[in-house]
Order: sequence, then C-alpha cells, then structure tokens
Amino acid sequence: MNGPRDYFFDNAKYLLMMLVVLGHGLEIVSGKYSNEIYRFIYLFHMPCFVAIAGYFAKFHKRAKVWNLLLQYVIFQTLYCLFSIFVLDQNTKVQYSRPYWILWFLLSLFCWKVILPYVSRLKYPLLFAIVAALIVGYDSSIGYTLGLSRTIVFFPFFLAGYYLKKEHFNKIKELSFVIPLAIILVSVMALYFKSDFHRGLLYNSRSYSAMGLNPYFAWLYRLAFLLWGALLGLSFFYFVPKGKVFFSAFGARTMQVFLLHGFMMRYLGHIKISKMLNAPSLKILFYIGLLVAANILALRIVEILTTPLMKPIKTINLIKDSLRCRHNQR
Repeated sequence: MNGPRDYFFDNAKYLLMMLVVLGHGLEIVSGKYSNEIYRFIYLFHMPCFVAIAGYFAKFHKRAKVWNLLLQYVIFQTLYCLFSIFVLDQNTKVQYSRPYWILWFLLSLFCWKVILPYVSRLKYPLLFAIVAALIVGYDSSIGYTLGLSRTIVFFPFFLAGYYLKKEHFNKIKELSFVIPLAIILVSVMALYFKSDFHRGLLYNSRSYSAMGLNPYFAWLYRLAFLLWGALLGLSFFYFVPKGKVFFSAFGARTMQVFLLHGFMMRYLGHIKISKMLNAPSLKILFYIGLLVAANILALRIVEILTTPLMKPIKTINLIKDSLRCRHNQR
C-alpha cells in the first residue's frame, strides 16, 4: 500500500488488540458484570479485526501469504512446547489443530489463498454468508485446521476486501445517534439476556455441539453475524482518524497478539484469580495486562522477534548474507 500511512487503521487495530487482551483477562479473572463485558467485546472485536485484514488483502504480496503459514508453524510449535514444559500439560506437538489463538493465522492464510477464486463468483459475499450458515450443520468440521472459524468469519474478511476508504469515511459521517443507539441497545440486551451459548461468539463448533435447535440455529448465527457487523460499524465510528499517542503501537499488533498468549496461559496456569479477591485488585490486574500489552508493542520487541514474526524476510537475509560471503571468496 503506497502513500502516507493511514492512522485510522493503526488506531483501530490498537484498540481492538487491547480488547483482545482484556477479553482474555476476563476469562482468567472474573468479577461483577464480567460476563456481559466479555460477551460485548467478543460480539465485534474479531469481526472488526477480520474485516481490517480483508481490507489490506488488496495490497498484500504473495510472500506475506506464505509468511503467515510459516508463522503458524513456528508459533504452533512454540505454544505446544510451552504447554508441555512450562504448563506441564499433556500436549502433543501437532499442526492439524491450532493452539488456542493461532486459528487466526491459519484462517488468515486460507482466506488470502481462496480470495482470488471466491472473488470471481457472481455474488461472493452472499456465497460466503450462506456457507457460514450451512457449515454449522456439519459436526465433523470444528477445531480441525480451524475450518469452522475460517468459514464463519470469512464474510467479514470478504466485506473488508470490498470496502474502500471512502466507505469508512461514510461511517464517520453518520449521525452520532446511530452508533450510540446500537451500542446502548446491545448493552441492554446483554444485561437482560447474556446466557446464550458462547459458541455463537467463537464460531468454532457445530450447531448440534452447542445444543441449538436445528430448525432455528442458522437464524441464530445470522443474527449474531449481523449484530457483530452493526457493533463493528459503531466501533469504527468512534476510532480516531488522525495520529494519536497510541497510533505507532497499532502498526505492531500482530506481535502483541501472538506473544501475549504465553502470558495469559501462564497466568491461568498459576490460578492468579485465587489471589485477586478484592475488586480493586481485579481492576489493577486488568490495568497490568493492558500495560504489558503495550510493552509487547514496543519497537524493541519488534526487532527482537523479527525471526519469529517475519521468517521469510529472515530466511532471505540469511541467503543474501551467505551469497555475499560466497562471492567474496
């Protein structure tokens, strides 16, 4: 993507990444209204992330697609080893079932690979939505290769791909009442009815696995897809357009995403929730998580983790170095 950097997307990615960390923190340490806050976050934060990924898929290079696959192999190996030797869990090093958050890497790889083919269809977005609704009836598709999430979240990726910057500008031109009303209605709905199956947010399980009525299950999924889209629209409305104090961190959200999981898994392993009984301690815990996430977004962390985050670039640098040494002989 050429031209000056668009801070709007950096700001959006930063805020979404903070919500990811906060959401995972709520899984470990819960408190009053944590269930409602958690579900509110999960209604839109991944749809928005996926849509942004789709938007930038217009500008990706082929090497970046294969970089995702190498990233997946590297971090899948690291997380499995971490689970075995640090968390002392009975885990095998395997690559057919993404470890926790790593489904996103594998899904992102798949989306970019199939995008040229799906985009040739007459109604690609309609096709993606229908596929997302139908896949829930196949109980054989679940966590394996992250296929369920890949298919169900694909409409958001495709929507992002077809969106242009002017569409996001149009969102900013909406009346303040519209996004505010969407958020308030969502908050009220979650306050009075937040006991729905979390699988409707994760999109990783079949309808039967969630115990949903087979006749209406597809309507539930469609409703949650639409709900996520509306909340996503509201989120983008409130994202700052220009450069702000956290914009630079928004350019390095992938390293935060992939690295913070080690911290979250360890905190869950030591059962830190038992140490935080007072509400004030829980608030300090969440603040600490956000501070840690910002540390992971520092430039120095990007430099130190380059071999992990950009394996193809690292391989090419090594090849160039060896070629130069060979030519100097």
